[in-house]
Amino acid sequence: MPRWYTIAIALCIVLMLAVVANAQGKSDKCLSPALFIQQVRAAAPELQVVHFVGSHAEKMIAAYSALPPQNIILADEMMVVFVPQTQQARSVFFAGGCAIGAGVIPLDMMRKLIGEALGDAA
Repeated sequence: MPRWYTIAIALCIVLMLAVVANAQGKSDKCLSPALFIQQVRAAAPELQVVHFVGSHAEKMIAAYSALPPQNIILADEMMVVFVPQTQQARSVFFAGGCAIGAGVIPLDMMRKLIGEALGDAA
């Protein structure tokens, strides 16, 4: 199995477990944006991570929430990890400094979403 595939799977598993534990109140520690970036850099320094905060986060979260199936994501920060080897973008949502959810969409769809949500600011 290629190294990038193993890393991508490991990141997904760690992230999903942390998010689920935090959401269910099973963890007194949360996955903060800084810790998430640190873990991604340690596992796969070649991956690009984009951190959206403030008005950019609001726009990105609203655009992501509008994707089918539509849902409301109550977050104030969003991170996107681009995994070109799998043609996927992995999104992580944070509220109050803790990861609260995650998702995966095709890479080209994420690039389009960023362009539409942020326009020239992307």
